[in-house]
Amino acid sequence: MIFDGHLRGLRAAGHDDPGRGIALESPRTLNQTAQQRVRARYESEHGRAWERIETARPASYFEENVVFGRRPLVRRLIEWLEPRAGLRVLDGGCGLGRIAEELAGHGATITGVDLVPRFVEAARGTASSGSLEFEAGNFVDRLRPGGKQAGYAALLLLGVLEDYAPAERHELIRHVADAAVPRVYLAFRFSDDRGSRLWNLFPEAQQRSINSVELLRWIHLHTAYRQRRQDRFVRRNFRCHLAELVRDPVA
Repeated sequence: MIFDGHLRGLRAAGHDDPGRGIALESPRTLNQTAQQRVRARYESEHGRAWERIETARPASYFEENVVFGRRPLVRRLIEWLEPRAGLRVLDGGCGLGRIAEELAGHGATITGVDLVPRFVEAARGTASSGSLEFEAGNFVDRLRPGGKQAGYAALLLLGVLEDYAPAERHELIRHVADAAVPRVYLAFRFSDDRGSRLWNLFPEAQQRSINSVELLRWIHLHTAYRQRRQDRFVRRNFRCHLAELVRDPVA
């Protein structure tokens, strides 16, 4: 496991199980300023770039790499998720709903939620399955006690975490952990030394990335989720990490 050496060091320092017993903060509203910032970002050229990417109409070399780089990622997601009739999935930050549409084509029931109203309108306009539902808002609201979270077998957060600062990202993950969805699929652009040297040359829509080891270690130490498997997809400027997290009932 990616964390074994780190955990052995913590145990040697006197922590029998550093992944247990860490109190999560009580549920609270994800920072409204953060939501407004994300919404405003996708109402700009950044959002128009992602519309072109989702509809496979790239306008640049960089966008083309994302379009083609995402295709094997989606195939791997389908392989791991095994969408089928009766499987309820929440797609947080669904964008134009193209991935949700593909999963619904395999029989799953998909609820897509996005902060950007025009993305949701576009998703509704192209939905071809009765097992698809889209709504504008914060997907976290679906996970609150008394909300509509009952019965979700999996949560998708694909290209969502990059839009938040680290503290906001941790807060969002705590909400997910509190809701106890059995499986969570994270896809995020990862950073490396080469990327840090070249990043400023890329369009703004491609600049955000996450240190995958730091993020997954934080999740392991502060939640009951454990990484079951991972994969990486690279096509020039497109560098994406896909992780399947499963909830450990004894953690």
